[in-house]
Amino acid sequence: MMIRQKKSKTLIRQFAIGGALLVALTLCFGRFDPFSFTSVCTRCGALRYSGTYFLPLTGRNVEVHEKHHETGTLISQFLTEKGIVGIHEHNWVFCQGGGHGIRCALGHGRAIRDGVNDRDLLDLFEFVNEKGEAAELKALLGRFFDPVLTRQVQYLARNNASAQALGFKNSIVSVREEWEFIKRHYGPAGSDRNP
Repeated sequence: MMIRQKKSKTLIRQFAIGGALLVALTLCFGRFDPFSFTSVCTRCGALRYSGTYFLPLTGRNVEVHEKHHETGTLISQFLTEKGIVGIHEHNWVFCQGGGHGIRCALGHGRAIRDGVNDRDLLDLFEFVNEKGEAAELKALLGRFFDPVLTRQVQYLARNNASAQALGFKNSIVSVREEWEFIKRHYGPAGSDRNP
């Protein structure tokens, strides 16, 4: 009987050690498959890179850790240096991400993200700001930070860059004409006429 109890205790101990070893190996070598994604702030244009890590091999979305890294962009630096945007709580809009079983998740912020480091767009904002057109700059920024309307402002920036390359420097008239056309054609920001 004593031998049987020893074998039973030894067997239980072996199962416990084996189970603990299996859990340890899972935690050490299991894939902590993160869902990684980018977001853009619709107030200043800063970018945020994030990763959410989940417990491996559980079959459930058990979040273990989340990390974020924020970076400035050409547009966010311009807006903060000129005092156009002060200290604020970021309004993050999802751009794009993938991982943890998702190949490619697309969000509304992608179009804005495409412009936050665009030199032509920065030149347009600087140009309008230098001309003292505060109301126009505010309207441009309102459209730029709107995921539906941002492409209009990026188009305007490309045309402004092309005009300056052809020698039409400092021509607020041509920018204003294009801007008025966009407002007439698409309506005010937030209207239902926007594409």
